Formats: sequence, C-alpha cells, structure tokens
Amino acid sequence: MRTTQTSPCCAAVAAIALLVHGPIALAQTAEPTAAATPAPPAAAESAPVVRPAEPPWELRPYKVAVEVTLASSPHLPHSLRQQFVAGLQSRLADDLGAMWNLTLVEASPAASMPVSRLVEQTAESARAQWLDHPAEKVLSLSVGNDRGEWSFAAREWDRASETLGPTSNGSAIDDRLAVGAAAAVVKAAFRALVQVDSAKGREVVVRLRAGELTPPDTSAAPLSPGNFLRPFVRAMNRKGELQKVQAVPWTLLRVETIDRSRADMLAFSVFPAPVAATKKRLESLAIEVRPTHPETVLQIVPRTSKGNPVAAARVEIVDRLSAPNDPEVDRTLLRTDREGRVTVPADPTPQVRYAIVHSGTGILARVPFCPGVDPVLVVEVNDDGPRLSAEGEVSLLEADLIELVARRKVLLLRAEAASKAGKVGEVRSLVAELKSLLTQPQFQQRIDLSRTTAVEGAREKKDQVAEARIRKMYAALGEASKTHLDDEKFQEVLKDLQDVAAIRAPDSGAPARKR
Repeated sequence: MRTTQTSPCCAAVAAIALLVHGPIALAQTAEPTAAATPAPPAAAESAPVVRPAEPPWELRPYKVAVEVTLASSPHLPHSLRQQFVAGLQSRLADDLGAMWNLTLVEASPAASMPVSRLVEQTAESARAQWLDHPAEKVLSLSVGNDRGEWSFAAREWDRASETLGPTSNGSAIDDRLAVGAAAAVVKAAFRALVQVDSAKGREVVVRLRAGELTPPDTSAAPLSPGNFLRPFVRAMNRKGELQKVQAVPWTLLRVETIDRSRADMLAFSVFPAPVAATKKRLESLAIEVRPTHPETVLQIVPRTSKGNPVAAARVEIVDRLSAPNDPEVDRTLLRTDREGRVTVPADPTPQVRYAIVHSGTGILARVPFCPGVDPVLVVEVNDDGPRLSAEGEVSLLEADLIELVARRKVLLLRAEAASKAGKVGEVRSLVAELKSLLTQPQFQQRIDLSRTTAVEGAREKKDQVAEARIRKMYAALGEASKTHLDDEKFQEVLKDLQDVAAIRAPDSGAPARKR
C-alpha cells in the first residue's frame, strides 16, 4: 500500500488553518492526491452520405431487368432452358451494348408470368409488384414451346412513368432461331424515354435517355422520325423524393428530326403549350407509344354523369384542324351508338387524328389521338342538356320571329295598297290588325323569360361554359328582334299609311287613284 508523506511545514500550515478557519479552509489548502481524470475523447461525427453523381441523361444507361418465365413442356428440358437463357442474355448484350445495364434471370415461381397472366396484368398490379424492384424497367418474357414451336410474349413496366406497355408477341419454329426471335420480342416491348430540354408552344426539344450510347444493332436505336411519345411529369419535394407522377392528358409528341441524343418534336394537344422544360423539382419526361391495336374506340360520356353516355352524338374525325389559310380538311362523319361509342380504325402509317364532338350547333370536345395506340379512350364532355334545351327554345323563338316579321310585312303591303286607293275603312282595319301583333318590347319579354329559365338550368349544373353560350344565343336573338321589329319605325309607318289614306279618300277633295 502506497502512503503519502507530508512535510512539517505543510503540517503546521494545516494546523493553523484548522484553528482559524475550520475544516473548509483545511480542505482548500490540502494538496491534491491525484491528477484529474482526462475527459473521454468526443465521438467522431458521422460523415454525411455522399451519393455518386449520376451521369448526364444522354450518357445514362437504362437499368433493365428481363425476367423469363419458361412454361413447363416436355420439349423444354433443363439443359435447353439453361442454354436458352444464357443465349438470350448474350444476344441482348451484343445487340444493345452499353445502352442497357442488363440483368436477365429466370423468374421465380412466385414471380412467374405465363402468357395468360401477362395479358391480364394491369398497371396497378404491375406497380404493386415492381415498384421496389432495383431495375428501372422490368420486362416480363413468357416463353412457351408446344410441339417444338416456340412462342414468346413480352411486356414492359416502366418505373419512371409507372405505366405498363402493350404486349409484344413473336414465334419461332426452329430451336436455332429461338434466341433471335425472343430478343426481337424483348426489344419490341422496350419503350424509350426522353427528357424535355426546352419548349415553345408546340415545338419541343428533347434529349434521349442513353442517346449517346449507340447500340451495336442499328435496328435497336430507341427512336426514329415519325415515332410518338406521351409526356408526363414527376413532381419532387425539397429532399428530392418523388411525390406524384402525372401524365399530360390528350397530348402526343411526334419525332420530327433526330441527331444522336437530340430530337426536335411537334406537340399535338388540347393545350396551347402542353409541356415545359425540366426543372429542379419537376421532371418533364415522355415515353414512347406505338399503335399496336387494330382500332381505337372513343366513348363520349358526360363529365358529371359518366353512367349516361352521350348517344347519337355527331363525331367528326379529321386529320388536322382547319385554319384560315387551310380550311379544307378530310372529314369522316360518325354517330355514337347507345353506349356513346365510335370506332376509328388504325392507319397503315401512324398519324394523329382529331375527334370533334358536336352537340347541336356547339362543339363539346376537340381532342387529338393516334388510332391504334389505345384500345379505348374515354372523352369526358360537359353535360350539354341545358344548352341543348336552350337551343331548342331559341329555335322556336326564331321561328316565331320569322312568322311575326312575315305577317307584319304582308299586312303592311295590303295596308299600303289600300291607303293609296283611299280606302280609309280597310286601312283602319289593317292598322288595327297590325297593332294587335306583338311589338318588339313584348317579344323581348318572351326572350328574357326563356333566357332566365335556361340560365338557371345551367347554373344548377354548375356549367359556366354552357351558361355563357346560352347568354350568347339569346343576345343574338334579341339583336335580331330589334333589327326586324323596330317599334319606332313601325309606328311611323302606320301613321304615314293613315295620313295617305285620309288624303286619298274620295270625300277629302283629293283625286283617288283608279284601280
């Protein structure tokens, strides 16, 4: 045991302090017996996670996963299955090169996708299955071999747009051609992506994803002039996390020219400026679409009552909208059936068509589409019932106005002839009959009453467009009544007729005109 010795001088000082100041002073004058324990070193601060910077859009390869489902068949032994999967991976890698960062595996039993299930898959079920997949594009390839004949079906789910592409099909009758046919089906199911760099009205400039990574197989180039794309936007929060994916409705982009990773496109849309350039928190992208269906069915439904389709509506299909310098366009007139549907066949060469939906003299919708891209398109229109009712009332009032003007004109001609002949009694009778007809203020009251009822009907539907059209129709009718039923001029004509008749009367001293 270690002991600490105190010098006599220190002991004397301690004794004096104890007598004078008490134990506290003694504690203050005592020597420390041990050095202070040093503080533990501060914990090292965790370094922020630095994510590697992604390459530019045109140099960024697609992360693609191809999951192959091989059907059970005696014509597909284990060795042939392995040989097919390995050959397909090599073929796709050779054809696409650096454009794809490819992962190809045989699907597990839980994720298997036979043809029947592949065709029935929806965008919602695909999203639930593939949203957390590490790949950006998942291509499900279903392979069958019935009696030695190969059949292939592929479908792509794209995570950026959260959409499911159409089914691509193919076949092969020789084992040596199976890998090439399967690769062609996979490439046909793939849909290219572009990013909007600038937009001015309908003119759009985009960059192609992996556009500078040219594939060795020139036929696998992602886009070419004449191809169509559908734009969509991805909204991010301040942390860069995805908040929403929204497709731009009734809008298509057509490739006009392309130079490696740059392309000029023309927009067809119901909006004057449908797309904008990509910003920090708003990604403006577009995904390729192809006409894979033989026809497109357009269904016209009211926006407020989708269960009651618009039957017998007149629909015009035109190849372009008329303009002052180009008024003549090719038109195909169709009528909707009981379900509010019309069928438009796909064109041999894909092109944009416009569907113009008429209701009476008004236009309910004017939408662009490419026949064959979508099997069914639902066109939502305003409930045009109030406007149609108002149009019918206006037509009846116009007929009454025409009849009133014609009757007034006939009576005036008869009264003028009687006045010139000096037949005062006949003139008085005709003038009395003319005065019994509706005047312009009285006819305007009928217009106002009908207009009020029609406007209230549109307000109940909360349809401001219909209300504005109704007011415009009745305003035009009111102006027509003022023009043809000018009450001031009418009264002057009646007075002139009576004056002339009085002057020409036989007993007035003025010579009467012989008949």
